[in-house]
Parts: sequence; C-alpha cells; structure tokens
Amino acid sequence: MPAMGLQILLLAALYGFLGALLAFLWMDERRAALGATAPPPTHLLSVDGSPPSAYALTSSNLIGRAADNAICLDDPLISAHHARISYAGGQWLVEDLGSRNGTRVNDLQVEGPIALASGDVLRLGGLALRLESGTPPAHATDGRLPGGGDS
Repeated sequence: MPAMGLQILLLAALYGFLGALLAFLWMDERRAALGATAPPPTHLLSVDGSPPSAYALTSSNLIGRAADNAICLDDPLISAHHARISYAGGQWLVEDLGSRNGTRVNDLQVEGPIALASGDVLRLGGLALRLESGTPPAHATDGRLPGGGDS
C-alpha cells in the first residue's frame, strides 16, 4: 500500500508540473499577443502622378498589377506580384518579390527586405511612390494611380 501512495503522489506532482507549464505558456502567448502593436497611420503618395494619389498601408501590403494585391497598379513595367510592404518589429519593410524590373528605394536596388523611413521614394516600373507618415492628404484621390489601379 505505501508504494501505491508514492505512485499517486508522483502522478499528482507530474500533473501539477504539466498544469503549471501550460499556464505559463498560455500567459506568455497572451502577453505576446497584447504586446503586438498596430502599424502607425502611413501611406504611399504618388510622386510623379497628377493628381496626387495615395494608398493607406495596413500591416501587410502586396503591390503589383494583379487584382488580388492590396495595392493594384496598372503599369506594364510592374509585375503581377511585384513587391511587399509590411510592418514588423516597429518598422516598415519593403521586399521585392522577384519582379522582372526590380524595386528601388531612393535609387538603391532592393535585393532583400529593406527598412523604410518616412520620405523614402519607392520606384516600381515607371511609377514613383513616397512613404509618408500620417493619414493621406485631403487633396489626394481615392487611391487611384494613373491607369486606374485601386487599393
């Protein structure tokens, strides 16, 4: 009988340990989820288009000619899925998605994820877009660039 009591005690200790471990992991996940920050209001503004066009950014934005992109641009020099702009680690990042004509930031070729700052100019195909903090200006159109793509 004493061996049975020892087995029950060890089993209870094992279940207690597993319960504490699961509670710790759950609290850690909750803490990480609450600590995730939403991106600050930011948009892309056409540099060379008239009238100015703006695209509000979300945490992840695919850019290209295809209709399933968050930002759809009608330019024959832009690939169907050209680039991605995302918010991670408290900063905006741009990466080229293997586009035929490439992506440039301030005239530097994008060859891997590159951090962006407000005022940086992205060149995709024949279009230039400037990253700006805040909400889009009132004088900008509803997010259409010349050629008819919409956000």
